Amino acid sequence: MAFRLKPFFTFFSVFTFCFFSNTLFSYSLETYLNEVRNQNVGFKSSVTIQDANQLKSKEIELRFMPYLSSSLQGGIDKKKSNQSAFLGEEPSSILFNIGLDQQFRNGLQARLGYKINYFSFKGANSLFVPESSYLEAIPTLEFQYPLGRNFKGKETKATEKIAQKQYQVISTVESYKQTLLLMEADMTYWRLFLAREIVRIQEKSLDQAYKLKEWVSKKQQLNLYDRSDLYQAEAAYKFHEIEFLNAKNEEASARRAFNRIRGKDGDFVESLSDDLKLYFEETRQHLFSDILPEKPDIHMLSLQQDIASLNALIVSEKNKPNISIGSSIALSNKDQSLLKAMAPQFDYPTFGLAFTLQNTLASSQSKDIVKGYHQEALALEKNLAYKKFEEAREFQELRERFGETLRKYELCLQLEEIQKNKYKNELSRQEKGRTTVYQVLMFEQDYLNAQLNRIRVTSELVGICAKTREFMGEIDE
Repeated sequence: MAFRLKPFFTFFSVFTFCFFSNTLFSYSLETYLNEVRNQNVGFKSSVTIQDANQLKSKEIELRFMPYLSSSLQGGIDKKKSNQSAFLGEEPSSILFNIGLDQQFRNGLQARLGYKINYFSFKGANSLFVPESSYLEAIPTLEFQYPLGRNFKGKETKATEKIAQKQYQVISTVESYKQTLLLMEADMTYWRLFLAREIVRIQEKSLDQAYKLKEWVSKKQQLNLYDRSDLYQAEAAYKFHEIEFLNAKNEEASARRAFNRIRGKDGDFVESLSDDLKLYFEETRQHLFSDILPEKPDIHMLSLQQDIASLNALIVSEKNKPNISIGSSIALSNKDQSLLKAMAPQFDYPTFGLAFTLQNTLASSQSKDIVKGYHQEALALEKNLAYKKFEEAREFQELRERFGETLRKYELCLQLEEIQKNKYKNELSRQEKGRTTVYQVLMFEQDYLNAQLNRIRVTSELVGICAKTREFMGEIDE
């Protein structure tokens, strides 16, 4: 009993291994795309540029963060003057200044500072200079606000937005590169899948042509068929042999392209998944959703148009009168002791108010420059509107092509089934001597053409599906 069950268990083990090999270890499109993302040098380089761009974009915030500034200077005046009798010989000083400066987005500039000054008057007259040396501590708070150019921070905010959008342009360009690479990988995956199917079809046709040639040869030796029938069968076999070699060459080329994109050497490629129906259905859902997608080049044009408009605003602000108002308040105290000099003294504060005005004299040239920037922004706006119109039409055409090609694909499947049944029926009739070899060969060619036509339409449909990546970016498989 155990001996009889052994072949059964052997068959069951082989069947189970083959089934699960095809089910569990089938190499899907999403697996391939993930491998491209992780191993393709160009894709990884693009992602690295995006990450670097993200880190560099933080530089914009540095403009509005407080920064520390300080200075230290000293001097000795050895020249002889009329004041030497009062101030003494070689008066010296050491001046130290430290503070926090900050630029705000609304155009305000502020500084909180602290000055420590040391003065020494060697040999000074005590009637005029009671203390021969002392320290002076002066805390200050200063503000400056624009009233003309950059009023409310218009120029400052526009400059910040331009920097942000320039970083966005770089990121969008890299995203577009990634999308195009994945689109190429998508088409390469199905190219190999279809090339392998053509190899299978041509191999089966070659085998069938060989069997027919051998069968006709035997019949001709028995004088049941004419020699011309044998020539016809042999010619058909040679034709299928050539087509089989062509299919093998195309499959090998597709394998090399498949491995090149995923960054691997060698010719080995795993068994590919054939979820074409699911692939087509997912594409159909994306194409016929209510949301009209936008290609990355539209987004880049939109960013460029925004940058042009912001540049026009900046130039317009630069040609306005530079009017600003400033104010300051300072406290001061002095003593020979540093700690006493730094003690707060609020009795005698010092207030300051300043008003500045600068304006260009080349007003006519400035107006022309501003007009030029505004015209450039307007031209880019019109170009963007036209590009959106063009791509809306392109997307609608892509929808129509997908629907028409999908219908052709379904018809090809039906035609292939009809040609298959017709060929099998004619082959059965030929074995019974009820038809000619020529008729069988013609029907076989019809069946082969139906299979190849179905693959051609499938390739066309796959190309349309891959094209949707340009509109959708990375489609979730």
